[in-house]
Amino acid sequence: VPFTDDELNFLFLIANHIAIAVDNIRLFKRVQAFNLHLENKVKSATEELRKAIEHTLVLQRYKEDILESLSAGIYVLDRNHRITLWNRGMELQYGIKREDVLGKHFFTVLKDVKTEALVNTIEEVLRTGEPVFVNSVTHHLRGDPNEKVINYNIFPLRAENEISLGVVVLLEDVTDKVKMEKQLRMNEKLAAIGKLSAGIAHELNNPLDGTQRYLKLAKQSIDENRLETTGEC
Repeated sequence: VPFTDDELNFLFLIANHIAIAVDNIRLFKRVQAFNLHLENKVKSATEELRKAIEHTLVLQRYKEDILESLSAGIYVLDRNHRITLWNRGMELQYGIKREDVLGKHFFTVLKDVKTEALVNTIEEVLRTGEPVFVNSVTHHLRGDPNEKVINYNIFPLRAENEISLGVVVLLEDVTDKVKMEKQLRMNEKLAAIGKLSAGIAHELNNPLDGTQRYLKLAKQSIDENRLETTGEC
């Protein structure tokens, strides 16, 4: 029995819905596969980021451990002269804990080292981006009545885009070294004076030896004359 027009239209309508449903299923599967692929990508990127962060933290801790192990004092100032890093060497030299100085203006923390030359040097490094080395700066550290001799090594701190972030200052206490050098120079001077004195004494001894020989000969001659005179008598 042939289909009527209404039945054919109904079948065509059902076929269209079935085709749309099949397309939707295929699209859903493609979307599902894409989501799974994207999820895997996100997981992989997240894992790589986690490893990178861990690696960065390890490097940061490693650098901090190196800075902490140094006996030299190291601190970092931003462009406004505020302290952003203060290692154990600075704690030992100045007797001030890290937590008491971070974020504070350097010259309000250490008023005793506020010299115009140091301020100008830090500004020069910030302006030019070139390191500067200042040797044999004398001042008193907190709690120490004795004068200290400090070498300042000031380096620029830059971001990857070469923008200046501040300065890194390394302090080397060379007081003992300077004292030893002064003592060595004094010893060398004393040795030179001793050598000069020995030379002078040697030069003086030469004519004295001759004089002594002549005196000895004269004495012998006088004694001989006395004996001859005695014999004649």
